[in-house]
Amino acid sequence: TLIHTAPEIAVAANEMLKALDFAPLHLELVESFIGEGAPMLVKRCLTTTIGAESDADLFERAERLFLSITRIMRTKASLIRAYKMAYKPYLMRVTGWHV
Repeated sequence: TLIHTAPEIAVAANEMLKALDFAPLHLELVESFIGEGAPMLVKRCLTTTIGAESDADLFERAERLFLSITRIMRTKASLIRAYKMAYKPYLMRVTGWHV
């Protein structure tokens, strides 16, 4: 990975857990779960949260939630970048700042 995305992954994992009525996990713990793909991350989060392997239905719901949340986060970040790029020339001209 070229970009440090652990904080965003932790937010997505905790939003997934919140939607399932579970408590959030610490950033450092989620960081230790990163590797081997999203399904493994979801499995590790659930196993840590409930103290045992989750059933297949819970895992499928959690995985769908996690992937949806990360998709929304990427879309939001893309929209923010596009907005900044669209208004960058205007802001530079009006303010004289280099943004």
